[in-house]
Amino acid sequence: MRHPLKLINIFYCIVAVGLTVAITSCISDPNVDAQYREQLAVCRSLPQVPKGPQYRQKAIELSKSCESLISQGHDDSDLHFYLGRLFVLGEEKEKVIEQLRIASAKGSAKGMTLLGRLVELKIISVEAAGRDQWSLYEQAAALGDPVAQVYLARSIYLTVQPETDESRRRRYALLMSASAQGYAIADYYLGEFHDSNAINGKSAEKKLAVSYLERAARGGVRDAVEMLRAMDHDISIYGKLEDMETTARGDDLYRP
Repeated sequence: MRHPLKLINIFYCIVAVGLTVAITSCISDPNVDAQYREQLAVCRSLPQVPKGPQYRQKAIELSKSCESLISQGHDDSDLHFYLGRLFVLGEEKEKVIEQLRIASAKGSAKGMTLLGRLVELKIISVEAAGRDQWSLYEQAAALGDPVAQVYLARSIYLTVQPETDESRRRRYALLMSASAQGYAIADYYLGEFHDSNAINGKSAEKKLAVSYLERAARGGVRDAVEMLRAMDHDISIYGKLEDMETTARGDDLYRP
């Protein structure tokens, strides 16, 4: 006769295996995966209505999907960024601060970038954010966020005047990193950078300027198309200017 303790151990092993199989089955359930992907797509989306009260209301409605995912235990730091982004559009300032601070604390470069930009625009105070825009941009840029790299490069240009060789090298390196990631606005600023060198007597820079501006134009950056037009280039291949919403002077806060 088997020892009762062994029978109990066998029973617990069977239960444990059963639970493991059940959990694995649930995790791999295509319906569960599909539901998650659907909720995430809604969380990452933006209101598809004209700007105004309806736009703000739609943003708040979309935020419910982010909140649902977080309440289910999904702890991706960028979920808090997406939620904070929707609260920005919905003009829920206190919730914006809460979610972007959580996103930043959890290591979301996107969260840091958006929080830094809101501080720079004085929509949120340094005290409320807990950090100034420089430290937020620096950390996000170091993590490889291309938007932060462009914001930091632009901030260096606007702050360090007259420019030094060191500041120019730093600005250029940041823009090159963002450009290498396919960020079209970085290409626009690189075009400006090389065009400035060409104006200052370095004629070989003109080809580089045009090359980067063309890349930015293909990426839909309106300023690049306008700059190419001023250089007497054919801009018809880039589409209609009025259809281009991305501008180098605008805010690219809301990318996926």
